[in-house]
Amino acid sequence: MNFISFRYEIYFVLTFFASVLFFAFFVGISLEGNKTTNMLFNHKALYFIGNISYGIYVYHFMLKPFFKIHIYSNLYALIPNGIISSTIYTLFSTAILILLTRTSWNLLESPILKLKKYFNY
Repeated sequence: MNFISFRYEIYFVLTFFASVLFFAFFVGISLEGNKTTNMLFNHKALYFIGNISYGIYVYHFMLKPFFKIHIYSNLYALIPNGIISSTIYTLFSTAILILLTRTSWNLLESPILKLKKYFNY
């Protein structure tokens, strides 16, 4: 018995290989160490996302069901175009997630990380 249709199997395989190629491309250009890649990988936005990335990982699992039920369904009722409502939903939920994780970083993670100088490990 096949639980996933053939169309979705091809989609998953193609997106996996696209991700691998994209990652390999970035590894390849970063190994060269030219001026453009140094500017790209030392950008402030990447450092910002790097600081809050653990919070994004933790909070997005908790917020996704809430956003899906309360935001996406109401938004889709207002704007029945799936592409437009999905784009607005993605941008809005990402903004809320970044705001929440930055707040978490300032109030929880950063003060806790400052305590590690008092412990041997």
